[in-house]
Amino acid sequence: MRRLCSFFALGLCLLLLVACLPKTIPPPRPAKVAVVLGAGVSRGFAHVGVLKVFDAQKVPIHLIVGTSAGSIVGSIYANKKKRLTVEAQRDLPGLRRPFSGRPAPAMSRAA
Repeated sequence: MRRLCSFFALGLCLLLLVACLPKTIPPPRPAKVAVVLGAGVSRGFAHVGVLKVFDAQKVPIHLIVGTSAGSIVGSIYANKKKRLTVEAQRDLPGLRRPFSGRPAPAMSRAA
């Protein structure tokens, strides 16, 4: 009986020793950043400033999603062909027209 208890105590000590050994921890994966842009022209202009700050701080953006004016700003940002400036956003067709007070030009149909 005494021998059985000593084997049990030895086994328990070995188990505790193995449990205390340092474990290899895998390096953490970098976070992925998603930007969600809302609707509205005034918010669209605000999104331009936020995206400029993200570029200045070198924040990697993995996903960009938007609705209405936010989708237009997001597509310009994702395209990277145009610089993301207020002037580039103002030059977008259809963004200025609904709020200009003038009727949209009539669409001509090709015969």
